[in-house]
Amino acid sequence: MILTLTLNPCIDVEVEVRRLIRDDVNRVVSKNREAGGKGINVSRVVQALGGKTLAIAPIGGHMGMDFLNRFSQTRIRAKLVSIAGETRMNINIHEAGGRVHTRLNAPGPRLTARELQQVMDAVERNLPRAALLVISGSLPPGLPAGTYAEIIRVANRRGVRVILDTDGEPLRRGLQAKPFLVKPNVHEARRLLGGRLETTRAVARAARRLVQMGAEAAVISRGAQGAVLATAEGCWISRSPGVPRRNNVGPGDALAGAIAVALSRGLDLPEALRWGVATGAAHVACPPTPNGCCARQMRRLLPKVTVRKL
Repeated sequence: MILTLTLNPCIDVEVEVRRLIRDDVNRVVSKNREAGGKGINVSRVVQALGGKTLAIAPIGGHMGMDFLNRFSQTRIRAKLVSIAGETRMNINIHEAGGRVHTRLNAPGPRLTARELQQVMDAVERNLPRAALLVISGSLPPGLPAGTYAEIIRVANRRGVRVILDTDGEPLRRGLQAKPFLVKPNVHEARRLLGGRLETTRAVARAARRLVQMGAEAAVISRGAQGAVLATAEGCWISRSPGVPRRNNVGPGDALAGAIAVALSRGLDLPEALRWGVATGAAHVACPPTPNGCCARQMRRLLPKVTVRKL
C-alpha cells in the first residue's frame, strides 16, 4: 500500500479564460472543481494505475464538507481528520490557447496541537502496512518547518521509504531527515538552491546537490521538458512526449504517484522515472476527472518515453 499525507488539502478550482486581463472583467470559458491537495492527487494516480493507497488529510468547515462530498466520488480509501478550521480553496487560471497558468493558493487553516497529533497518529498506525509514504504539499500556517522531517524520521525507524514533495524550508529540513526520494519541480529547486536551472546540466547539478543534502535520490520535474533523476550512482534524464494540454492541476503529483507505484512493484529508479514522465504527460493530456489521470493514455505514452544516463 502507498500511504499519502496531505497536511494542507484544498478545493481546487480551475477556470479557463481566453486571456487574463488585469483591472477588467474576465469571462470564464470553462470551470472545474475538485477535492485536491498534492497528496490527494498522488492517491488518485496510484489508484488509477492499479495500486492500493490510503490518503490521510485534515478537513474542516463548509469547504471541508464540499471536499468530502467530492472526494467520496473517487472511492479512494482515506482517513480524514476533522478539524475546526476551514479547508482552503485554491484557484488555478489557465489562458486558452497558451501555456500561461496562474495559481492563487490560500494559506489554509491552522491546526491545533491535538489535531496535528491525530493526523500523526493516523500516519503511525498505518505505516506497518505501507510500502511507501508520500508526503506532499505545503505546511498549514503555524506548524514548525521541521514537521515533515519529524514524520520522515518516524517512517525511517519503521523501515518505510518516504517520497517528499514540498518547497522552501520544509524541504530543506526534510532533506536533513534523509528521505528516500525528494521530488521538487524546477521552480522549487531553484528557490532552495539558487541558480537559473535553465539547462539540463544545471538541473542535473541541482539534483546531485539534493542528494548530497540528505536524500537517497532526487527527481526534479521540468514540466513539458520531462524530469531529471540523481542518485549517488549518477544522473538520468527523461524527456516528456508532446501532448495537448487539457489539465493544468497536478502533473507533478501524477509523476510522483507513478514513481511510487513503480517502486512498490520492484522497478528500479530509472524505470520509475520513465513511468513518472509518461504519467505526468498523460495527466496533462486528459481533461480533469474525479479519478485523476488516464491510465490508458499512460500505457500509450510509455513506449515513447526514454531515459538516458548523463
